Amino acid sequence: MSTIKHENVTCKGGTVLLHTNAGIVHGVKPAESWAGYLYWLLQVPPFKPNRMLMLGYGLGTVAELTRKIWGNDVACLGIDVEVLETYPQDTVVREDAFYWIKDGKAFDKFDYIVVDLFKGRNVEPRVFTDEFLGNLKSNLSPEGLVSIHFIGAELMNQENKELIEKYFKVDRIKTVDTSWVIFLKHSENKAEYSIN
Repeated sequence: MSTIKHENVTCKGGTVLLHTNAGIVHGVKPAESWAGYLYWLLQVPPFKPNRMLMLGYGLGTVAELTRKIWGNDVACLGIDVEVLETYPQDTVVREDAFYWIKDGKAFDKFDYIVVDLFKGRNVEPRVFTDEFLGNLKSNLSPEGLVSIHFIGAELMNQENKELIEKYFKVDRIKTVDTSWVIFLKHSENKAEYSIN
């Protein structure tokens, strides 16, 4: 697996620039504030995924940013009840992500899973449950990585940390303003991911 290291993010003339160790600079011009857009850039995987799952597809922003970094052949399976727009490379299932992953509808495991499930501005409460985290683990390949996006430090309380550690090893936690992205891998996974 090739790795990419996010070295820094800058803003120039209203455009967000993602600088990486591979010399890749990706520019994004968000509609309103650049600061609110950065967490999507943090959710781009540190390797080119073979099988990418997005629980909470929305507009497909993370999938499209992943293609900007890793190439147009990256395809994504998106699961979301309310899909606003899709990209031709992606397959999108309009279904509740919690039911989809529980039913084990995936035939192969995923090497990158994005969890971006919200009810309004709050993370969906079912994300931090034994059932959901167990289902995530069973759908993740042995060398895979999960990113979970949520808002507010209060969700990284001791109870949720202990719950997460029953299923995963925390690889990294990144924050942008009030947005948090936590990266998880199997406890047995010894891979070193460069997500800075």
